[in-house]
Amino acid sequence: MSIQTGEIMGNSFRHWMRVGALFILAVTLAARFSAQTAVAQPAQGPGVAVVDFYAPSPLSPVGAVIPEELAADVLAGLLTKSAPQQVRLLSRAAVRQAASEIGWKGADVLRFARLQELARRLNADRIVTGWIQRLEVNQGGSSSPVPGGGNAVTGFATVNVQVFDAKQGRIVSQVQESAYEIGLVRARVAEQLLHTVLERAFPSVLQAVVSGGG
Repeated sequence: MSIQTGEIMGNSFRHWMRVGALFILAVTLAARFSAQTAVAQPAQGPGVAVVDFYAPSPLSPVGAVIPEELAADVLAGLLTKSAPQQVRLLSRAAVRQAASEIGWKGADVLRFARLQELARRLNADRIVTGWIQRLEVNQGGSSSPVPGGGNAVTGFATVNVQVFDAKQGRIVSQVQESAYEIGLVRARVAEQLLHTVLERAFPSVLQAVVSGGG
């Protein structure tokens, strides 16, 4: 074999050695990147559905406020704000659609079998709901005047909030809160009452939806 042929073969060998080294480096970097990505993206939390509340005594809308719907909207908003990485919150539209498909009734929030059925339809791990025991918003009497004339609006509310765990088939959290409010507009007072009681109940709700009551 001539010297020139040997040099060509040597150069070819070194070339393929470099190619092999680059390939190994690329595989190593890709594996490292995948591992880092897995760490950076936490496991998806439990699926949570917030269902319209139930009122044992039928409630009339207060202005544009529908109490049973607003209570659920407020809780969904609190979960979206406080636990976006801890739970997989199902949209209120999806929950309403699923409820409609199974012929959901307000009193179904009290029936475990129906809660299980809704959870299966939504592929949800937890159902958050409850009932409005009391919601009174009244125009005050002459003893409660407000600047500019007229009377103050007073209101009182008592609300129970529950978290149902579909896997366990039971209620894992129940909390009751009450609030008193005074204002000028009935709808605004009703809205503020529901916000207040649900914000007070929320820490217990959040712990239950994340941990399943464990």
